[in-house]
Amino acid sequence: MTDKKPGAPDAATLARWRNDIQFQARVREQDFRFSTTWGIFSPEALDEGSCLLLDHIDVKPDAHCVDLGCGYGVLGMTLARLAPQGSALLVDKDFVAVDYARKNIEQNRIGNAEVLLSNGFAQIPKERRFDLAVSNLPAKVSKEQHYLWLFDTYARLNEGGAFYVVTINGLREFIARTFKEVFGNYDKVKQGKTYTISLAYRESAPKKLVGGDTEELEIATRKVLANLTEKEARVLKERIGTSPTTDSLKDIGRSFDLTRDRIREIEQKALKKLKNPQNPDETEPA
Repeated sequence: MTDKKPGAPDAATLARWRNDIQFQARVREQDFRFSTTWGIFSPEALDEGSCLLLDHIDVKPDAHCVDLGCGYGVLGMTLARLAPQGSALLVDKDFVAVDYARKNIEQNRIGNAEVLLSNGFAQIPKERRFDLAVSNLPAKVSKEQHYLWLFDTYARLNEGGAFYVVTINGLREFIARTFKEVFGNYDKVKQGKTYTISLAYRESAPKKLVGGDTEELEIATRKVLANLTEKEARVLKERIGTSPTTDSLKDIGRSFDLTRDRIREIEQKALKKLKNPQNPDETEPA
């Protein structure tokens, strides 16, 4: 080994850093022992955002839960303890995090939790559904990844299911907007000095359409509406919900304080975007 340079850690320090980090924590009146390592988020203590989320989450005793991006397991393990008649699935795309989450589940003897290596829902069986989803969303997640997680979570929640996320405060407006786009609702549960807890529900499904799959139609509709401006989306929603007659155009125009012809123009531009969702910017804004 080369001579240690000034300021560099010595061999004993490097050896210590390679050992597992061990600490204990009490969450929601539940005691846990955690093993972690460097390279996993917040390895020496529970992070402030996760603690804030767990302090403000409602968990039914029989809830089936999923923890997206579980790290070494604090959220999912706590949910499993709070839902003894239910279950918790912890998923992460980092195999090191998955290894430590499994280790922590075993050493805390949590029998109703399991861990899966998966990028979001990619490796979770398609037929599996959940009552509760949670995630400590990273600050630098891409817009594309964010939308994929939201749409996939919506698709996998049971009717009435809840999705809680904790984010830095700088993302709260983005979360509010995208929750409304995908779920149709949003609630700011708690805002602290650094983190915000946000909540959305999968609301009651519409009546079954003859010869159609309501769930797939609903998800597809939300995806394409996300490409529209707020005005375009509102016009289409009101048009779809009424008879396509001159009177309906007039009624919608009255609510916007626009002429019937202007409403028809907005509708046509929105429909063009829906026909070409990959290039929505090719049409002029309404």
